[in-house]
Amino acid sequence: MELNTLAEELTQLRGALAAAHAARAAGQTESVATAPLYAAHPLLMRREEVAELRPRAAEPDVQPVFAALVRAQILGGCAPLLDAMQAAFDHEMLKGLDSKWHFGDTETRIEREADRKQRKLLDQARRRSLARHEPDFLAALHRSHTLMVDRGFGSYAAMCVALWGDHLTALLEAAEGFLADTQTRYRALLVPELREAGVFPDDARHHDMGFLWGGHWGPASGLPSAIDVLRSTLADLALSPESLPGVTSDLESRDGKRPGVLVAAVDPPQDVRLTFSPSDAWTAIPELLAGAGVALALAAAPVEQAATRRTALHPAVTATWRAVFASLYGNPEWISRHLPGVDGERQQRRFHLWWLYEVRRLCGAARFASFLHGPGEPGDKADVYEHYLHQASGARFERDHYLAHTPWFLEDTQTLRGHLFAARLLDLLENRCGSAWFTKPEAGALLRDLWRAGWDRLEPLATVAGVADADNIWPLTERLEAVLGEFTDEEDD
Repeated sequence: MELNTLAEELTQLRGALAAAHAARAAGQTESVATAPLYAAHPLLMRREEVAELRPRAAEPDVQPVFAALVRAQILGGCAPLLDAMQAAFDHEMLKGLDSKWHFGDTETRIEREADRKQRKLLDQARRRSLARHEPDFLAALHRSHTLMVDRGFGSYAAMCVALWGDHLTALLEAAEGFLADTQTRYRALLVPELREAGVFPDDARHHDMGFLWGGHWGPASGLPSAIDVLRSTLADLALSPESLPGVTSDLESRDGKRPGVLVAAVDPPQDVRLTFSPSDAWTAIPELLAGAGVALALAAAPVEQAATRRTALHPAVTATWRAVFASLYGNPEWISRHLPGVDGERQQRRFHLWWLYEVRRLCGAARFASFLHGPGEPGDKADVYEHYLHQASGARFERDHYLAHTPWFLEDTQTLRGHLFAARLLDLLENRCGSAWFTKPEAGALLRDLWRAGWDRLEPLATVAGVADADNIWPLTERLEAVLGEFTDEEDD
């Protein structure tokens, strides 16, 4: 198939999937059936298309098409298994605490539950469900590996290098170094927060972290509405919704809406959908800011963008804009302007501790994903998940989560890249517009220039920003240290 024709087919598929997921997030449908959407593009599913494109896969115009094609063929081949499993979760009612609730509402309940015993019961009900579905997860994973080999890839790592580039080994090494360098300081900062939340630090669990960042830090902080905060922030940057008419926002509370934030790239820049289910969790504001950052970036992309650059959203680019906008939640001048009455110093430190936690968790998750898809039987690797995530987060992530929490295609490595590059863009914004860049219309203009670089690869964005080493971990390390203190290993001093 000719390259532009292939790109247009992939773009149509991406839009159909995005629209389906947007409908689910808005509560318009209970589940998403992706298999018929893939089946509507039979030419995309031919393995010959991968073979024909592979010799040119490293070319800048071909790489995003090739990556989107490989992912579409593997996900399309697994779609019946994945759809059935997701539908089961979407309809499953869990029991406990003398009540019933939907599986998908468990995390929200955990965030709001101050009683640790009750939180544990909520988490146990969810873990029992995940354990029941472990054979389904493994069947889909084995199917994906079969499709990978059938497409001519000798290993999962080789496939992911073809998808993302040859930086994966260096990035995983940097992740290990970051975990080692930040371990002592992270633990020193996390322990008092856990104790304040009523958690014995040495017994901290995954559900305790959900409560810490959610309910414990949320309602008690006296935070304003996330929606009001978003509107006032965008007004300062001269980025009102009217200036980017391609974004459709669904931000109000409504029965049936899914928790959290979803950005759906249906047909950017003309059709980008931002769906948010309001919450009083401490993380609601940064999550909405993050989602808005991605939606704005998509809506500001050039209309005339080449077909080969519209096939898929690169996870490193979306993670970059998520982190840039979420970081406002830890900017002292932004806090003073948009969170009146909140202890600015405490809020700044809490945000940067949360950011450090997120980056460390991604480092641990990326290490485990690389191990999971390496030699050996995936079903025998759950204990390693517990070890890596406990080491990274300071809390026990029970083995039942090991498949549900591990994205395919080593995507956590790209999300980590986004956090690293976001620190570079924040340096750029602050150098040009000052630490209160979010109040400057010229910062909004700079953001528009950056958004025009597109969203299919990180490299064009790095070029526009004048950044030569996008994966350098030190700018992020220095940004975190400036608030949290130096990450020297105090045990070695």
